Amino acid sequence: MNGDPPLRNNSNQTVQMVLKDQYPISTIKEVTVELSKDTTPPSFNKTDVGVITWELDMPPGKIRTFKWMYSVKYPKNKLLNL
Repeated sequence: MNGDPPLRNNSNQTVQMVLKDQYPISTIKEVTVELSKDTTPPSFNKTDVGVITWELDMPPGKIRTFKWMYSVKYPKNKLLNL
């Protein structure tokens, strides 16, 4: 996603972080949702529920930006409500 603010550790010690986000999943066989290869590599990706997770240790003063994108592929004759 573009425009998301970076994650910043303003404390004076390392912080263990767990960041989770979700993306859509499809229950229709002809419709597929795939994460982009430009996505920041996650620690876990639960494709069955559409939850992506990053676990990391953030040193003091560290700034990290996470990016995730997905694509939806479907037949042209099918109408989707996204």
